[in-house]
Amino acid sequence: KELDNSVRFFYYICKLTRGWVMNIQDLKSTISKSAFKKSYSVSNISFKNFFTSIELYTNTDGNDLDSIFKAVPRFQRENDKWSESMQIKFIENVLKGLRSEILLFKVGDNILDSYMILDGLQRTTAIHAFISGKIKAFDYTFKELCDAKIITFTSQDVVIKLYDFETENEAIEFYIDMNENITHQPKDIEKARKFLKLAKEIKL
Repeated sequence: KELDNSVRFFYYICKLTRGWVMNIQDLKSTISKSAFKKSYSVSNISFKNFFTSIELYTNTDGNDLDSIFKAVPRFQRENDKWSESMQIKFIENVLKGLRSEILLFKVGDNILDSYMILDGLQRTTAIHAFISGKIKAFDYTFKELCDAKIITFTSQDVVIKLYDFETENEAIEFYIDMNENITHQPKDIEKARKFLKLAKEIKL
């Protein structure tokens, strides 16, 4: 009787588990349809002309460094997540050869529409702080490193990836999938989910 009960329990667990585990075919389908497999364009840019290069894609003014924050979508977390020491370390690592990416996106295929920051707001904020003179790298200012030709127009410091989504929902879902349980706090993801829910309700 105890054996029968154990068998029944094992069968019950297996039956439940089978419902939780995605079968291979569904898994293949999910992976093939993932937004992470979406094609994108790439541009390599230098700190030297970072903001004037970003200006080509976003509704910002390369001569007004603060205007970069106009390209932050509503669902993004705040740009105060990195301490000054983290910003400095990031800049120094990039100058030493670390390849870093910033992801931009727009909705629709209208070439006149502007791109916004999908991923890399903290990195962008660190670059802004460095170029505007708020922080130094290796105890040198941005201008001093440019004068010393450590930073030049030919330096390929940052990779810009450009994504085109059909809807804002796609962009938000991409953002959540990319950051949930990895780099973002639950409250940051919840903020994005609220905008996703709102976007879906407006569409309905």
